[in-house]
Amino acid sequence: MTTVEQSIFINAAPEAVMTVAGDVNRMSEWFVSVKSADSDGNWPAVDSVMDIHFKSVRAGVAFTFNFTTLEYVPNEKWVFDVVGEGMFAGVNTWLLTPQDGGTVIDYKMEYELSGSYLEQVMEPTAYSKSVAHSLNKLKELVEG
Repeated sequence: MTTVEQSIFINAAPEAVMTVAGDVNRMSEWFVSVKSADSDGNWPAVDSVMDIHFKSVRAGVAFTFNFTTLEYVPNEKWVFDVVGEGMFAGVNTWLLTPQDGGTVIDYKMEYELSGSYLEQVMEPTAYSKSVAHSLNKLKELVEG
């Protein structure tokens, strides 16, 4: 299993961070390669489902990941089961910790690939850079 972890400090309360990060309609504004996302209408409640549609610039292909919420503590913790077109399976965890008037996000993705073009996109070094870039874009949006 491969693990990618990133942390970032955002100068805003956890509620403000989750207002942007948890908005299905805003994912394409900050998460690299996301073209669109849609949910079952119960997002982010436990057992709710969100499909995120990606288009990789690096691999030049489109794919969809299905996220199912496993655990949700508002403004504190979010854990998802992630499945990608039969070629990807993983668990994505977001921890939000209040600190110095802001929020530290600890992001973790543990995953396995079944071989495919996703190996280019989800290669640990490339994916880690993508996550860092995405979290920085989230920080810019939240901090205004």
